[in-house]
Amino acid sequence: MCGIFGAENSSKFETLYDINKVRGTFAFGSVTVTPSEHYLIHKQEGIVNFNEFSMDYDTRYITGHTQAPTSCERKYADHTSHPFEAGEWMVAHNGIISNFSDLKKEHAPWHSNKVDSSIIPTLLNEFYSNSPDMEPLQITSVISKVLSMLKGTFAVWILNRETSNIYIARSGSTLFFDKDRVAFSSIECMDWEPVQEGIIYQYTIEGFTQVGTFDCDHPFFIL
Repeated sequence: MCGIFGAENSSKFETLYDINKVRGTFAFGSVTVTPSEHYLIHKQEGIVNFNEFSMDYDTRYITGHTQAPTSCERKYADHTSHPFEAGEWMVAHNGIISNFSDLKKEHAPWHSNKVDSSIIPTLLNEFYSNSPDMEPLQITSVISKVLSMLKGTFAVWILNRETSNIYIARSGSTLFFDKDRVAFSSIECMDWEPVQEGIIYQYTIEGFTQVGTFDCDHPFFIL
């Protein structure tokens, strides 16, 4: 089990990290987007000491991931820890992708990472790279295509380096955002609302805003 979360400032981010530690303290990963659109990636084993992990720099947004050991990888390594990267894409994921082997075999037979989450940025990069004339607003169609291909359960945050856009979505796994829709978390906080399944949200100056949809394919019946 894992947890994903994000916030606009370091103090809120630390609070959400503490809340999501119940989802696992085997590993931690984060991406800080600065106002100048630089990306600071941090990965480490174990519990984060924020006194040592300085976050004093200006931030536009910070995304994070807490991780329990996976069934296929029981020892820490950067390449098997979130976020996973491919081309212009960075992704962190909570859940299980039940058709991981099929997706790899059909679309990315060269893919060698054993962690199921790693296939998401690989697929995003594969379809995005083969559509070089796509406008930034059409990036959501690539995200929709890939998320619709996933079977199982997931909650994800997705960052596109080229546009500096941040997206969140879920299917089956839990994900919530605050009343202003500027922070999100796998663990529900007081008065937070569920992120709607099958909806792609993009972070904007107005908070997370719906920009697309995708087909859900998970084993749970949702009323």
